[in-house]
Amino acid sequence: MGFTQIKIKNFRSITNLTIEGFKRINLFAGKNNCGKTSVLESIFILSGGTNPILPISTNGLRDYKKFREDDFLILFNNLNYDDEIILESIEETGSYRKLSITPISSDVISQKENVSTINKVINVSCV
Repeated sequence: MGFTQIKIKNFRSITNLTIEGFKRINLFAGKNNCGKTSVLESIFILSGGTNPILPISTNGLRDYKKFREDDFLILFNNLNYDDEIILESIEETGSYRKLSITPISSDVISQKENVSTINKVINVSCV
């Protein structure tokens, strides 16, 4: 699966970003903490959009091993989960893919719950 375009909205440090013109090999460069990893994580999540655990699993890739109710919040831009995360892509085949992530309720997760129950409180929709 190769992308020709991706759009990222309200994901981690990214408010709104469109990247076009992907090639077979792409290089992301920039200063620390400017969003390079967030772009790669959004591509990772979008590639496996039918897996509802994948968004929260990306925290483990950053070596963040704890599972608390706030873990889901850190996916949202400025920790604001009122604005849904939208990840979109156009693939080399011309297929369009869209993933939307919104919390159902901010009060549903307790600190005693773990990642196996987190898919009950997130709404992930794919097109």
